[in-house]
Amino acid sequence: MKTILSCLAAIGMTAVRLCAAQDDLDSQIQALEKVGQDFAGAAAVSGSMANSSPDLKAMVEEYRSFSNNFGSVQSYLQNNDYDQAVRMLKRWLSQTKNEQIRTSLTKLVEALQAQRKKQVEALTKKVDEKIAATAAGVAKATTPDEVESLRLDLEEFRNEECNTSSRETQRLSNRLSRAVSFLESWRQFVAAQSDGDYQQALSYLTNVRRNGGNVGIISSKDLADRYAGLLEKQLANLTDPDAGSPVLKAIAGIMEKVKSGKDAPAAASKIAVIQSIANGADSRLLSTLQTQLDQIGRMQRDFDDGIYGRVLGNSDFSSGMVTPYDDRCAQVRSELKTRAIVATSQLESFGTPKPGESFAQFLRSAADIAFEKKDWARLAVILPAYSAASG
Repeated sequence: MKTILSCLAAIGMTAVRLCAAQDDLDSQIQALEKVGQDFAGAAAVSGSMANSSPDLKAMVEEYRSFSNNFGSVQSYLQNNDYDQAVRMLKRWLSQTKNEQIRTSLTKLVEALQAQRKKQVEALTKKVDEKIAATAAGVAKATTPDEVESLRLDLEEFRNEECNTSSRETQRLSNRLSRAVSFLESWRQFVAAQSDGDYQQALSYLTNVRRNGGNVGIISSKDLADRYAGLLEKQLANLTDPDAGSPVLKAIAGIMEKVKSGKDAPAAASKIAVIQSIANGADSRLLSTLQTQLDQIGRMQRDFDDGIYGRVLGNSDFSSGMVTPYDDRCAQVRSELKTRAIVATSQLESFGTPKPGESFAQFLRSAADIAFEKKDWARLAVILPAYSAASG
């Protein structure tokens, strides 16, 4: 019994030393290891004494349990995984009935948490600096290979520096993953732009702006400026068929003849023939135009059949691709809708939308004019159409 009490006394003194060394985490960890060794010794002595008291047996069993887990705690600390070490020590803290050990463990857990906080702050600063350096590299990158090199470097940094399971580290890892994903999209954008495929470059740039922004690598203003510049180049290429491909010249000739809804079916058929031999940006342009022409053709058929409500129910065309013929198609759609309103109400025509004005905007202006003139009959006709067009 004296031997066991001597071991337990040594354990208690070691625990007290843990408190005194709380400013030195390494010393506390070494003292904690000594505690584990003493616990194992106490358990071994107790195991040879059949008549030990229940309380003593319970205490020694507690020490034996900790001794079995001590290697795991040490492993967590060696890998800088303070979260797991703290969780394990807290489980022991919740079970111990020894006040000296409780106090010592509390101090050690606090010291580990403080160290973890410093670790997270240092890693956060390191991540900030890495992303800033990556941003500087992206600003200078002009080829997809240069962007890919930056992406691989950032991915390697994430895997090396954020490889623990703590919440804070995972948060930083997720931030870096978003940046890595951004760089992959940016590489695709730079490649498309280098190839002169401005429409594809615009598509990649649109996805970047929609899916989480720039994660601190490129400013939102810079993204917007790049988009505006590319859009201008794309429109310039498409609206100047002499400088474009034979496909663009053919498209320009076809669309020049689209003056009304009756012209849409023939134009759509010719577009379909050209699309069968086109590829890349030309093919995407043709597909977008054919979709618009098919819509106009259906509206014309509905108008000819007197199904005016269906004509008015068509929404304004929306696509991720901008073409130089969008305004013309929108004008034809608006004229068909205007004629449908006139035919439905038996009112004289009240004008057509201005260039660039949507049908809903046109109807809103017409409704305002009718209201100002107290032309209630016309207002009663326009408002339901406006409601259908604007939602």
